[in-house]
Amino acid sequence: VVSGSWDCCVRLWTTHSCPPTAPIRPATDLVTQLEHDSRVTCLDINRRNTQLVSGTEDGDVVVWSLVSYTIIQTLQGHEGAVNGVKLSPDAKQLVSCGDDRTFRLFDFNCGGMQTFCKELDQSLKCLVWNGKELLLGGCQGSVYIWDMVRVTQMKHVQAHQ
Repeated sequence: VVSGSWDCCVRLWTTHSCPPTAPIRPATDLVTQLEHDSRVTCLDINRRNTQLVSGTEDGDVVVWSLVSYTIIQTLQGHEGAVNGVKLSPDAKQLVSCGDDRTFRLFDFNCGGMQTFCKELDQSLKCLVWNGKELLLGGCQGSVYIWDMVRVTQMKHVQAHQ
């Protein structure tokens, strides 16, 4: 189990010593704590549970090793809080979105370089990405659907008032 919070850290917990319905015991179940310089706003973990990505209130995206519990890379570019991060299924790319109305694509094959950035018309609060289609939720009720293979917007839906 992983948690991130306003206290500027990510905590990793083990649940192996507990029955499925038992509460986590902070004194015995905490594996490690990953310190940040600002509040943690979002998280994602790769499929192999070897890397964690955290987004922060000050605009950083931090890539962590869950083997050594160290920072692999800090990706910068957002001006304001990062509200969503998602690794591609093969963990070779990462998408982030934030209060600055942008979503960004980073490619780890190119050293974590930002390969695409698009500003939309409202602050972006959440995202879902399967490595191909990207759905973004805006603060004014919009849902944006992008084809990230062709890097084109497929739809913009005013889903909420």
